Amino acid sequence: MLRDEVLLHLRGAQASSRDEELGGQNANSGLQYRPSGPEMDNPVDSENARIATVAQVEQLQWLRQGDEYETTVLSGDPEKSGDFYVMRYRILIACDVAPHWHPEDEHATVIASEISLGFGEKFSADALRSLKAGSYALIPRQQPHFTHYAAGSVVQVHGIGPLVVNYIDP
Repeated sequence: MLRDEVLLHLRGAQASSRDEELGGQNANSGLQYRPSGPEMDNPVDSENARIATVAQVEQLQWLRQGDEYETTVLSGDPEKSGDFYVMRYRILIACDVAPHWHPEDEHATVIASEISLGFGEKFSADALRSLKAGSYALIPRQQPHFTHYAAGSVVQVHGIGPLVVNYIDP
């Protein structure tokens, strides 16, 4: 079976040859298909494929990290090299995180309340930018940054492990 590459393509009056092969089923879809690559078997080992994960908020198991925050891992292992992980931080009291960087990209989504994020090697309240619930930030690997967390904030972080925090000496 050929592997298809899906190309988003707004078409005018032309119908693709693939649409014709499919009996015109996709004539109004706005999608055009172009075969690419040789015939291939499915590379996924279905017996060892990941299972679907559903994490109900009331079933999350939070681990207390001192007096300031709690963590929960939703998927993967943030300590395992090369493993995709998703985790959350729940902030118990307002706090600042000193300038630091990570060897891998960090993706952060504010789930509840608000955080403030700044970039640079020195903490500066003037450099902080507010991120309210629903906001997203991509912090590229090795980018020095610092954060102020409001009490009650929940932040979801995902990336490729291991999650390493390298603090910058003041």
